Amino acid sequence: MKLQLYILRQLVTGCAFSVGGLLVVALPGIAVTTIHKVPHADFMVLLKLLPLTLQTLVPYVLPMCFLLACVATYGRLAADREWTAIQMSGTRPLRMILPAAALASILALVTFWMVSTQLPQMKERLRDLRVQAVASSIGNLGPGRTHMKLGDVLVEALWHDPETGLLHDVYVREPEREGRPKRDYHAQTAKMRVSNGLLTVEMTDLLSVDPVDGSMGTFEWIGFDYQLKDQGFVPSNRPRYLKSNEIRRRLEAGEVSSGMRDRYRYEIHYRYVLSSAYFLFMLLGVSTGLILRKGTQLGALAASSGYGLLHYLLNIKLAKDLGLGALFSPEAGAWTPTAIGLLIAVPFMHRALKR
Repeated sequence: MKLQLYILRQLVTGCAFSVGGLLVVALPGIAVTTIHKVPHADFMVLLKLLPLTLQTLVPYVLPMCFLLACVATYGRLAADREWTAIQMSGTRPLRMILPAAALASILALVTFWMVSTQLPQMKERLRDLRVQAVASSIGNLGPGRTHMKLGDVLVEALWHDPETGLLHDVYVREPEREGRPKRDYHAQTAKMRVSNGLLTVEMTDLLSVDPVDGSMGTFEWIGFDYQLKDQGFVPSNRPRYLKSNEIRRRLEAGEVSSGMRDRYRYEIHYRYVLSSAYFLFMLLGVSTGLILRKGTQLGALAASSGYGLLHYLLNIKLAKDLGLGALFSPEAGAWTPTAIGLLIAVPFMHRALKR
């Protein structure tokens, strides 16, 4: 039991260091990207937006951190000959995998709870906060030349009057929507506001240009509305925005259309796949750490990173194509990359324990 607790402490410490390291590396990039998307948003809105963005990455980042911790912990045991001493003491090597299995189980339960109940709500809150960020950016424009992309609406102005809130010498591109062609406007003044996710643009003394055929028209005033959330999209109808129990309820009650049933079934199993990644990564991480011993720890960490990236690439692309295609059921498609990984990881682990 002492040996197992010792290994468990090493795993927890390694996982914590991996999380901290990835945060240090990724946080500046995520922050810059967030600020770049809404450069004039209120600071408080950005502070709310950044943690939510990070939370949506947890189901993908935490398994990678666990994988790196397994490689580092068992690789160090092998490099320092502690693994050899454990085998010479008569202890079965398989028992030394129990600490990794215990930590993987805890992390899998936490991840499943997040993807099943918390992340669907976070994604909707993230959408709402992005709309708030756009709304606040309109009210925080500084003097000088202004360039904004509000959803699919492009706005450029020569200068902005903070007192009246008017943009002067403005170019606006209204996107194509609901069969209405896109239009370019060159206006003397423009005013914008956002209410309940609806962007309203009002322009005066303007020239309207059709970018396709070049036809033009002059107007004293034109206004249009644009829904910053997806046009005609109701988030509650998409499975990614629903809790798992709600997806099951709708499927059992027959409330899902035939065209969406496969997507609902795939989403349920994709969440199981995300949670089960810890056990696949445990097999790959432990075996890689034991086989690639002293002097190759950097190579072991690089190999484990490759495992993780390949696994998520297959899950994001291959699993979805198979699960929503005609050859596989949604359940089989979702689990195919994991099954392929197990076919590689189990013999790899057997070889590592027999060394």
